[in-house]
Amino acid sequence: MAELKPAYLVYGDDEPRVEAWRRRLHERARREGAELETRQAAETDLRALAGELASPMLLGGRRYVVVDRLEQCRAAEIEPLARALAALAPDTVVLLLARAPRVPQALERAVAEAGGEVRLYEAPKPWQLPAWLRSRAREFGLALAADAAEELVARCGPSRMRLERELEKLALAADDGRVDATLVRALAPDDSEESVWSLADAIALGRGERASYLAEDLLARGEDPARILPALARRARELLAVRRLLDRGRTDQEVARALAVSGWRAKRLLQAARRCKTEQLEHTLVRLHALELETRGGRPARAPDARGALVRAVHELTAAN
Repeated sequence: MAELKPAYLVYGDDEPRVEAWRRRLHERARREGAELETRQAAETDLRALAGELASPMLLGGRRYVVVDRLEQCRAAEIEPLARALAALAPDTVVLLLARAPRVPQALERAVAEAGGEVRLYEAPKPWQLPAWLRSRAREFGLALAADAAEELVARCGPSRMRLERELEKLALAADDGRVDATLVRALAPDDSEESVWSLADAIALGRGERASYLAEDLLARGEDPARILPALARRARELLAVRRLLDRGRTDQEVARALAVSGWRAKRLLQAARRCKTEQLEHTLVRLHALELETRGGRPARAPDARGALVRAVHELTAAN
C-alpha cells in the first residue's frame, strides 16, 4: 500500500493472506497516527456507514475504514456501500474484506470504478501447500528452502493459520533470513499422527532418506514402536484400499464415500495412493504385519529390540519399493 488508493477489496478463502491486509493497514494507521475504524459487516448498518464515508473529517487528516466479514451479508445489504465508493470523502481509505471465494460482481465493479484495487487470494490445494509456504515466506522476508517447506507441512498439517504462525516464529529465529529443514525441525512442533502418515507415505514411495529420518525422529521423541507400527499398518491399509478402488476406475468422490473420509484426509490419501503401486502396498502391509508379530514376541526377532526392528524394517521396505 505504498501509493494509497481510495478503496481496496480483498477476498478469498486463503484467510491468512486476507487477514494480512487487515494487519498491515492497522500497522500503517498506527505509524501515521491516523484514525482507524474497524466494522464487522454483519453488525453494522451499511446504509448508515455509506453516508459517513461521504462526510469529510472535521479535524482533517487521513481516515482508514475497515469493513470485515462481508461474506456474512447479502448482496442487497452491500449495495449501498458499493454505491458510496463513488463519492468517498477526501483522505478516506476503505478496506473491504471477505473471507470467501466470491463476492458480488457489483462490488468488484464499484471498487474498480472508484480507482481502487481488487485482490483475490485462493486457498492452495493440499499438494500446493509447500509452494504456497515458500511464496508466503518471501512476504515475511524469508528464503524458505524446498525441503524446509515440505518438512513444515509434514509437521504442522494443512492448517494455513498454523503454518503462518510457524513462519512468524521462524522469521524471528532466522538471522540471515534463510530457513532450512534443520531450523524447521528445531523450532516447529511436530504432530505425531502427521509424522506417522508422512512415514507411511515415504515408505510406500521408497523415499529411504526421508523415511529413515522420520522413523528416527519419532523414536527420539519417545514414541513407542508398539504404537507406531499399528498406525503404519492402518495407513498402509487405507492406501491399499484407495489404490484398489482407483484401479477399478472409481472417481475421487466415490473413493472418499467408500472409505468415509473427506476434506484434507481424503485428498492426501488420494494423492499418496496415486503415486504407489498396488503390489508395493501389498508387500508393505505384509511386512508390517510380520514386524508387529516380531516385536510382540510372536516370531523370532532379527533385531535386538523393537526400536531396531522398526528402523531395519523401514530401510528394507523403502529399498524394496
